[in-house]
Amino acid sequence: MVHRCIRAMWSVVQNVVEATNNGGNIEARTNMLLGSMMAGFAFNSAVLGLVHSIAHPLSVHCGLPHGVANACGLPYVMEYNAEVVPERTIDIGVAMGLDLQGLPQEEAVKKVIDAVKELSKAVKIPTLKEAGVKKELFDRIAKDTLEEISTMFNPREASIEDVIDILEKAY
Repeated sequence: MVHRCIRAMWSVVQNVVEATNNGGNIEARTNMLLGSMMAGFAFNSAVLGLVHSIAHPLSVHCGLPHGVANACGLPYVMEYNAEVVPERTIDIGVAMGLDLQGLPQEEAVKKVIDAVKELSKAVKIPTLKEAGVKKELFDRIAKDTLEEISTMFNPREASIEDVIDILEKAY
């Protein structure tokens, strides 16, 4: 399963910008399709976490497409989780092809999260504000997030305040 996750991340990172910005590039689109399929296989075995738990109420209450809702929160949930599983964050960076050799753990984690933020910008993922999410819904979204089954599989337990903080950062 770990191999599928790494292969999926590599395929997505190497192709998402080209596939998004040049839809006529069949090779990039094919590689994205394969990366997406491998990611689906992987998370079917590994279950999901807080990113998906936040994405579901964002879709329900704010009309965001599921993929956009996930992408909006991803770097901020990674940042939140990195406090307890920094090695997983670094593994993601390695799978993305980042050179993290010799960096202190904290610096490597920051580099990975910054790379995810840059990738999101490159494919025009909006902030929650740009996506039209109203701050008045943050309490409701946070409460619904904690009721999602995927939340219990997150490596770090989250409170309503934690989720609101993530939403604020994604705003």
